Amino acid sequence: MNSSQVSWRRLFLESAAVVLSILFAFAIDAGWESMKERERESVVLQGILADFQATRPDLVKRLATARRFRHNSVVLRDQLAEAAGRGPLVIPDTIVLSVIGGPTFQPATNTLDAALASGEIDLIQNDEIRRGLAQWRATLADTFESEQEVRRITSDRVEPILSRDVALGPYYDIVVAWDADAVEVLGEARITPSLELSGAVAARAFYQEFAAQGLADLLTILERVEFLIGEGVR
Repeated sequence: MNSSQVSWRRLFLESAAVVLSILFAFAIDAGWESMKERERESVVLQGILADFQATRPDLVKRLATARRFRHNSVVLRDQLAEAAGRGPLVIPDTIVLSVIGGPTFQPATNTLDAALASGEIDLIQNDEIRRGLAQWRATLADTFESEQEVRRITSDRVEPILSRDVALGPYYDIVVAWDADAVEVLGEARITPSLELSGAVAARAFYQEFAAQGLADLLTILERVEFLIGEGVR
């Protein structure tokens, strides 16, 4: 073997060694980056899980309250329609409390909001979790829209008519505590039954049904996402 062949062989081996070392360095860097992304994904998922776990009790309570409000609104709607044109209608204070105000559900979504804003939501590899979070956001927006409509109908139609017969101030003072089941209300109120008030309460009950169903759907989605994240953590 002449010196020229030796030089070419050495050059080839040295070049190959350089290429392999570069490829190895790239592989290590890619592996390190992938590991860091998985660590960050885990942090995001754990944060979302913590937010959902903190949200669950309030969501369960809000759902129960929404169903109770809707039921009481339907009861009042029917009583008003039946008694329209007659004398005063005596109703429990709990019915009055069920048709004033307009609470909205505002969950803790700090981690999800931050992940969406930063783009870290793309780190989540599980397609079911990603779909669940997308459904959560869409359903939350729809539910809030229904709750806002309940509030609008209440302030524009129900409360002005009710206030002709009932001093609503004391009811406003306790409605939030009563919503949270913190107080017991056993009094009565006298109102003038009319088709006008029945129609206003019917409109409120109509959108309350959408709000209650939205809250139920949110609870189902929350439980599913909690399960999926929990399975991935194990």
